[in-house]
Amino acid sequence: MKFTDPYQNPQLYDAQYWWKKNDLELWKFLAHSYKVKNILEIGSGTGRVGIPLLLDGFIYSGVELSIIFNNYLIKKINTLGMQAKIYNGNFESFNLNGKFDFILSVFNTFNHCLSKKSFSKMLVNISKHLDIKGRFAFELFVPDPLAIYRSQSLKLDL
Repeated sequence: MKFTDPYQNPQLYDAQYWWKKNDLELWKFLAHSYKVKNILEIGSGTGRVGIPLLLDGFIYSGVELSIIFNNYLIKKINTLGMQAKIYNGNFESFNLNGKFDFILSVFNTFNHCLSKKSFSKMLVNISKHLDIKGRFAFELFVPDPLAIYRSQSLKLDL
């Protein structure tokens, strides 16, 4: 069996995480509660969160490192007849020359910061893009240990 990197295959990524829907109502609820207009999602991926926010009437922008994911998301948005700004960039150093009412970092995005330095740079960069009265909300996803570690003695049929 050949390993396929889900970050190089947006269809595979969507197929792997089809089940992750339990947070969508939370993000919409927060956006409505805070009375925001423009939202920036850090790690916009394939649009799992962005598309529901667009469908709910928000002005949406996303930042994603993967150009493949960006192109895939843009096609999805265009197919719906909607518009959004999708940027290619690193979480630590993107510069959009604008401020946002609401910035999100959902699901496993924070897990991609592999050092304190990386995490700090991302937070500083987010603060540069957050309106003075804006809100930042994030989710910390802690995976099942079996998803990230497997004993050598555990046999898997592939």
